[in-house]
Amino acid sequence: MESYLQGVSTRRMKKITNLLCGTDFSATTISNLTKTLDEKLNKFRNRDLSDKVFRYLIIDAHYENVRKNHAIVEQANLKIAGVNEDGYREILGVEKKNLESEASWSELFKKLKERGLYGVTYIVSDAHKGIKKAIRRHFTGCIWQRCQVHYIRYLMKLVKKSDRRTLVKAIKYIWESDKIDEAREKVKQVISFYEKRMPKIADYIEETIEETLNVLTLPSNHRRRMCSTNMLERLNQEIKRRTKVVRIFPNENSCLRLVSSVLLEIHEDWISSRRYLNMERQKLDDIEDYEFNFNFVPQIVNT
Repeated sequence: MESYLQGVSTRRMKKITNLLCGTDFSATTISNLTKTLDEKLNKFRNRDLSDKVFRYLIIDAHYENVRKNHAIVEQANLKIAGVNEDGYREILGVEKKNLESEASWSELFKKLKERGLYGVTYIVSDAHKGIKKAIRRHFTGCIWQRCQVHYIRYLMKLVKKSDRRTLVKAIKYIWESDKIDEAREKVKQVISFYEKRMPKIADYIEETIEETLNVLTLPSNHRRRMCSTNMLERLNQEIKRRTKVVRIFPNENSCLRLVSSVLLEIHEDWISSRRYLNMERQKLDDIEDYEFNFNFVPQIVNT
């Protein structure tokens, strides 16, 4: 079972067991063995959350190929991580759904609250419409931050390669701000720079950039880690490393089982390692100094 969860294919495991034990274990046998993990994994996915306050949530999803009704379909793995009041990360929820939608995210959020989740003040995710609607419905009043990495990736699709470097520089110029009012002033500068050169980019920035600035309401020492969903992006890479040898899961339960096992392993590592964030209130004197480039517009014109 451990070999399977570490990403060894059933075909290779058959060769290994034959060499070590003189016995072949079929893929079906190995699959049946892994089912003994279900009780442990169900406890993990449904554990009580009411004994801690989780201030921050990080939300993301990834897709895996699953055989369903004799066809191969992509199904979404919805994942939610949280940072508790002591600054430690935990995996709070994982579900297998047909797709990302308001209904599927709402169901997961509802389940988390039924398990005792409370105290959430800040949520970071991509701009998927289903996520946004579900957050508004279940976490009314929480600050929502659009993942800055996803934002940059989307912007890059809207411009030619030759224009990407300058655009990234412009957006980062805004994000380097220490206070949200300062960021808004920089937004005006950037929009002014692009409104004649690339009016569509100027309009898009004006309409959406505010969604990426809510991280500035957090303590300065939290912003770098809470401005994006990079925490879960790295986690997704580890999941893919384990699932790529399977390629196509025979059913939904087998996929959820393997993904949950990887997440449980990561969860146990998180809660036993160093704190992810210092949740103590920061004094004004401790705010990190930033170097601001107020001559941004002339500089990018020259470049």
